[in-house]
Amino acid sequence: MFKIDDYIMYGMTGVCKVIDITNEKFLNSNAKDNF
Repeated sequence: MFKIDDYIMYGMTGVCKVIDITNEKFLNSNAKDNF
């Protein structure tokens, strides 16, 4: 999906840069990638 150093358009609010990707599991949910 996304890679480190990718730029992501976030609606009309601006642009974000992916600096890290983690995989975390929270209570009562499956593990998800976090950008």
